[in-house]
Amino acid sequence: MNLTINQKIPSCADGNYHVKAKGCIAASLHWADENGALPDWQPFAYFPIETNGVGMYKMEGGRAVPGEATHVLARAVSADFSAVEECLAPIPKLAENYAEEHVQRFLVMTDLHLSNKPWQVRKALSMGRDYDAVLITGDISHHQGIDAAARGMAVIDGGHYGLEHIFIDFMEDWLKKRLGDQIQVVKAPVCWPVKALV
Repeated sequence: MNLTINQKIPSCADGNYHVKAKGCIAASLHWADENGALPDWQPFAYFPIETNGVGMYKMEGGRAVPGEATHVLARAVSADFSAVEECLAPIPKLAENYAEEHVQRFLVMTDLHLSNKPWQVRKALSMGRDYDAVLITGDISHHQGIDAAARGMAVIDGGHYGLEHIFIDFMEDWLKKRLGDQIQVVKAPVCWPVKALV
């Protein structure tokens, strides 16, 4: 029996899990360490094995590899259900291993106005595909956020208030440092934008 793991992103479970197990009809995949399956985790996949002894599971959705997992255990059951085979394979791209060999690259994009321009999310995703990216925005719709996460990009939606009230003080300092007495900055006081009706 053999298990091969082809991850797309370090520490992300997305990728292809190939099992070769002659005479077996189905397999399950389990998060594991070098000693075997992690006791507090259920199998994360069940899939058929073809008559040629090969089966494949494709993981999508940006799910993280559990912190305690260093391996994946595959269990395959024989066609007559009389035997179970196991194979343990190391997870190839854990964050700590990947960080040593990978230079992290960052891309900063601002003022995208994502919610009223859906194509901007696709543009941001295509620009960010070669970067270790976290998209921080105050203006993204539910579906655009799901689309970004499905493409392997982490998304933080801080909301307009959540991000803009921080920016006000920063911008005031920036303007005063560059223009000094040439400018007078007037700003509204920061207040929570939600009122409770009692």
